[in-house]
Amino acid sequence: MTMIKDAISKPEINFWIGLAIPMLGIAVMWGTMTARIDHLEDMTIGLQDTYAEQRVQNTEIQVRLAEIQKDVLYIKQQIAN
Repeated sequence: MTMIKDAISKPEINFWIGLAIPMLGIAVMWGTMTARIDHLEDMTIGLQDTYAEQRVQNTEIQVRLAEIQKDVLYIKQQIAN
């Protein structure tokens, strides 16, 4: 135990420990930020895909509504005649 205390009390070791600990913290934060950014990118891509699918569905619904409206007008004309 005294060997560890003696080793830690040396100025060279204190210097390197003082540098290593903040660098380790920076590395951990970098990894965390990278993971968050990757997750946000995946979410964005998913939302873009969902938006594209919704646009296609909306177009299909508009076409169906136009057909229904045309059918209703035809029926009204047939009833009026």
